[in-house]
Amino acid sequence: MLTDDVERYIGLRQTLGFQLRKPARHLRIFARVATEKGETLIRAATVIEWAAAAPTLDARNHGIGDGARFARFLRAEDSRHEVPPTGLFATPKLRPTPYIILQRQLPDLGTQRLHIDRGCGRRRATRAECIRCPTLELDLPAVT
Repeated sequence: MLTDDVERYIGLRQTLGFQLRKPARHLRIFARVATEKGETLIRAATVIEWAAAAPTLDARNHGIGDGARFARFLRAEDSRHEVPPTGLFATPKLRPTPYIILQRQLPDLGTQRLHIDRGCGRRRATRAECIRCPTLELDLPAVT
């Protein structure tokens, strides 16, 4: 029964424009695991156990999120389906601190020496590379 529900869910979401490549594969595996346990309804404990078996923390987080969205879809039809809590395996997304370039510094970008380290030594960088690169070193005067 869950296998049919998964196929119906995937078909509907793809009709709405979602690609669901990995989630579709993961949900089919989940349905197989739940069916092997003899379950016909989604249980939060089963989703958590299944997601916890993933090899990485990020994969666990995606698994529980996919399972929760699927459970919400089925719960709209049958309130006996349990929706697992999301965020159990959440991973913090750390981003490098950006270098803020002020408007009055923009003209200096073309005249000052700009260096970028790409792992193969130092070289001069273009203005576009400097704006995108988090490891940018500018020889600009300090702004006060």
